[in-house]
Amino acid sequence: MSMVKQSSHLSLIELEQLKWLLGGVLALLSLWSLAGLEFTGKASLVWATGLVVWSILFPRACARLPRRIWTYAGPIILLAAGTDFVLNFPNFLPSLVRLVLWLLLYRCMAQRRIREDMQLVLLCLFCLVISGALTVSLLFALQILIFTPLAMTVMFVLSLLDHNGEQYDEDLWQGFRWKTLMPRIWQVMDFRVWGAAALMFIFMVTVSSILFMLMPRFNLDQAIPFLDIQGQARSGFSNDVSLRDVSEIREDNSVALRVDVPSLEAVSTTPYWRMLVLDQYESGRFRLSPSAERLLSKEVAVSDIRPFDRGYTSREPESWTFYLEGGISQYLPVPGAFGKIRFQLQQDVEMLPALGVYGLDKVKQSVFAYRIDGLEWRNRIPGAEYETSLWESRDERETEPDAETYPETLLSLEVDSTERDYLRQVNAGLYTVDELIEAVDYSERLTTYLRARYQYSLSPTATDSEGDPVVAWLRDGSRGHCELFAAGFVLLAREAGFPARMAIGFSGGSWNAVEEYFVVRNRQAHAWVEIFDADSQAWLRVDPTPGAGSSNPEMMQRGEVYVESGWSAWMDSLRIQWYRRVVNFDQQDQLTIALAIKAVWQDMKQVVAQRLLSLKEALHGVLVRPFSSDSMLSLLLATLLGLLGWCCWRYRDRLWPKLILSSRGRLRMTPIRRDAQRLLIRVRSRRKRSSPADAVDLSQLQAELEGLRFGPDPDPGEARAILKRVRRKLGFWF
Repeated sequence: MSMVKQSSHLSLIELEQLKWLLGGVLALLSLWSLAGLEFTGKASLVWATGLVVWSILFPRACARLPRRIWTYAGPIILLAAGTDFVLNFPNFLPSLVRLVLWLLLYRCMAQRRIREDMQLVLLCLFCLVISGALTVSLLFALQILIFTPLAMTVMFVLSLLDHNGEQYDEDLWQGFRWKTLMPRIWQVMDFRVWGAAALMFIFMVTVSSILFMLMPRFNLDQAIPFLDIQGQARSGFSNDVSLRDVSEIREDNSVALRVDVPSLEAVSTTPYWRMLVLDQYESGRFRLSPSAERLLSKEVAVSDIRPFDRGYTSREPESWTFYLEGGISQYLPVPGAFGKIRFQLQQDVEMLPALGVYGLDKVKQSVFAYRIDGLEWRNRIPGAEYETSLWESRDERETEPDAETYPETLLSLEVDSTERDYLRQVNAGLYTVDELIEAVDYSERLTTYLRARYQYSLSPTATDSEGDPVVAWLRDGSRGHCELFAAGFVLLAREAGFPARMAIGFSGGSWNAVEEYFVVRNRQAHAWVEIFDADSQAWLRVDPTPGAGSSNPEMMQRGEVYVESGWSAWMDSLRIQWYRRVVNFDQQDQLTIALAIKAVWQDMKQVVAQRLLSLKEALHGVLVRPFSSDSMLSLLLATLLGLLGWCCWRYRDRLWPKLILSSRGRLRMTPIRRDAQRLLIRVRSRRKRSSPADAVDLSQLQAELEGLRFGPDPDPGEARAILKRVRRKLGFWF
């Protein structure tokens, strides 16, 4: 019997070995979470992962490392961390993460006692929380779900070691093999313990979900300022864009923007997700001029943005929810006129309302969610007063437009006389000198000219010639990307006297049929033109790139929408569910859930009240007419149920052991054995503190209890008599 009992539990050495394995798995999970941070070096993560895997596979080699290494490792880590903090101040979060990485390796590879194992669990939790707070990734949910049962298992093993007295042996890994330990763990596995652990895990997840729904919403970046790390914007979505910057983004197929739309029919035309306009041009580069930047207005801690749009008409308050991925741009994609932009939490914003540009104060590293109410698709943006006056005074101008002052930068041409003559020559083929051509007609003619002469390609030609690269492409090129088409249009329009600027953002998108939302990828980055239309006193959107629809800018057509389906669409739908239910969970959602719970509670109260009323009427009927057939049948059923319940309780010691089988084919612990186990613990404890006279009686009672607990199935009557005698001896009854 003793041999069987010994084989049913892991020894202290086996528990130590299991603890080492669990610690290594936790460390690997932490390194996986850190891989999502941009400032974490990929090379350092690779060699750190290699060291952790090596420590798991070859624990004996780690145990043989000289202790002097771990003695000096601590001061060296502190010195290196201090130097790292000083060199990177004030941006110390990357240094802090690197310090945690070094400590994680130190704790993972050195021999650990209970205290060090608890430190390892805390370090792993820190890595997961920091990564989840900064990336807001769907993987964080998976990682925290994996971490929780692992950490619970580690704490359970630590409690066993602490209860039995932790034993550290120099020969802990002597003759150790994982293929020997793993079958041993499976052999002693008790599924009742795993069932209890599963219930604890479900309880913890339930409580966490309730707390998540009840907690007030707050901005973690504002609450913990050092978590607010500024990301790096794409080169094509910044204030300064050179040729091919936008086209380079098109080589990336990752998702840049997800949009929850009211319906697919709400996307009435090909969407242009406008982010920024650039007015100043010089030698192949478009930028937002310093004078235009001075029009920038900054607001701190705002919850919504109202538009600067004199032509906006109030629409139905439909909401479009945008999820902009991190590291794209500080400027928000806004596809048209709107009633209001709403943020989940208060944000610091930077705006150029007259230019229709709205953004944040910095590039977000993680996904950013916002809502647009009353979105209205348009191909025109109302012009500001100073932009209108620029058009009205263009014929009276005696000097060249100032290349540094907005809005005169919209007419400035920083090219030499030869290049200007070429631009004038191209325009001469589009309209006559005496012709009073309007912006719409000119745009249609110029778009037709560019599409007929040049082909679209990400490998342009004739841009490396001397002089201005855009003029060189217009003169000698045959293929070009969207920036060249837009830049060529802007230069020719300005030479013709039309104020023009380049707009950048995204064009088009696809439809995810699984969760019904719009997906915009980085490869759909695009550049187009906005030309001033004097008739409407507004900026007209023109897309001269081939394949962008009609050459007539007045025709707003809806292109073909690609429908995403299959495995990749299903995987991406999980991310939008994460964004909807977790990232974008705000006070309005809390209120909705509270109202739903209240409604369910009211319905339950009504159902229970109706059932109680029905029961009351039934009892009243029995009392009023006790000898009716229905009353007699009800009394008979109640009597039978009561008798059955009494029998089950009276003979529980005989019934339950035969009804409940264990997972390995033997009988589970019966109520008698369970009571004997509880009393046995108390008798042993009382015996240690008792006098010699009482010790004799307690020894006899202990022997009888051990017979009930570990012996053959006893007679229920004799067993109850023994248990009753033990309870009287201990002085309590339960």
